[in-house]
Amino acid sequence: MATIDLSNYTTSLFLASSNSFTDGNVYFDYTTGTVDYGDSTDYPTLDLTSHGGGATDPNPLSRDDGLKLEALYAFETRIRRLNPTRRPFARFTHAKFRDGGAFSFVNGRAPLNDATRNMHRGSGWDEKTGDTINRIYFNVKGLGQIDSASNVYYQTSQFGTAVDYSKAGNVDQAIQVYGDASNGDFDNRFSSHYLSVRTYGNNYDRIDTSGTLGISKLGGFSTGAALNEDSHLTTSEATYPLADVYTSPISPWDQMSLEKLATPSVQTGFAGPDGSFTWVVRNPAGGSLNQVIAFLDAVAQADAVVTTGEALLNGKQYNTWYKYSPTGKITPVSGEGNTLGVFIEGLSGTDLLRLEYVDDSQTTCVYPIYTPVTVEIGQGAIDDPLAWFHAFHVVGYNTAGYVEYEDASGNVVSGDADSSSPFISGSNTFVSFQHDFTTDGSVDVIFICDGDGGVAQSETIMTLADTTVNASCIPPAEANM
Repeated sequence: MATIDLSNYTTSLFLASSNSFTDGNVYFDYTTGTVDYGDSTDYPTLDLTSHGGGATDPNPLSRDDGLKLEALYAFETRIRRLNPTRRPFARFTHAKFRDGGAFSFVNGRAPLNDATRNMHRGSGWDEKTGDTINRIYFNVKGLGQIDSASNVYYQTSQFGTAVDYSKAGNVDQAIQVYGDASNGDFDNRFSSHYLSVRTYGNNYDRIDTSGTLGISKLGGFSTGAALNEDSHLTTSEATYPLADVYTSPISPWDQMSLEKLATPSVQTGFAGPDGSFTWVVRNPAGGSLNQVIAFLDAVAQADAVVTTGEALLNGKQYNTWYKYSPTGKITPVSGEGNTLGVFIEGLSGTDLLRLEYVDDSQTTCVYPIYTPVTVEIGQGAIDDPLAWFHAFHVVGYNTAGYVEYEDASGNVVSGDADSSSPFISGSNTFVSFQHDFTTDGSVDVIFICDGDGGVAQSETIMTLADTTVNASCIPPAEANM
């Protein structure tokens, strides 16, 4: 089925003689002043013989696809032309700006209930009695990519109660933003509304009507917005089932928690100053970074209190707990909507290098990247008791301004070509050290290995950056001494 609009309403909307919807799918009740719809879920077939059809024709009005108010307005106009008995009664609908999806229910007329209103697509509207506005509905139509089974939800304030749209998949359903004393008694027209999609296993997204869409006052109209989701790189039901991570957690998630501290925790070991963090992810079982990210994804979709300590926050209502840096690293962030830092305990190894923390003072904190470097010098150099090796920066080499290369520990890479050197272990025939990429960046180094009677000189130029380097500088046998 398809959404009913101006292109198909003449063959999709049929006037029902009663709210039993046996012979039509739109019922105007002139006694109560309400309009209601009979959709294909409740009324899969219609007796359309009075409309020139069959006795059991499929009902074209789908609950999910719904109808635009442009179709209802045109349908009512057509009915009043074809049925003179309808003309003595005041209209239900009025078009204000069709292309903006802006319509009105007038003369005290209104949809029967919220289930009826929830079937409107691509439209916003107000409901009026005379010049008095009783209700206003604002619509956002999704223009992005949303899975058909995902549930988008909205909040009428940044961290307010999360309300699921009744329609799954891409959003196209109006929100009430105003009600007079008899219809809720509130006015949210100047409040930014937040729309989110958080389906576990996908990347989450959130937009708001003020900051994202730039709408300062919401009204009875429709607008488009790109809310998107796609498959998460590491979190999935296949790899980390939600039941294992959150619902009935197993190790390591059964010991993970997200805590706000009374006093910031000072963390060390960064390539720079220490960092202070008010939020901490407890990870006593030593879960991997991917497992921690799955935990943060799980708590962010949970409509329950998911934090401990100095703040008890509902996961679904608050922001997500990490983002990606411009270089693709993971930056934990406070879901509380402030600039407090979030630190993850219990990580080790290369997981540390995938993180780019920002602490309470908004100082970037990263762990030093130490690149493993090995240079094969061969058995001949090891066997030459007078052989040696030495590394220099290419820039300045062969000049009086030469610079010796220092490894991540600040030691000049130089020494005798045997196990007495701290750079050669046991019976190895290679020199090994670590390059401090965080501090020194990418550098070009010339490595020299030479002897004094056993082997002749060999030189190798190599670039040291953030990936493992395996080089060779094997000197040939000395044939001239």
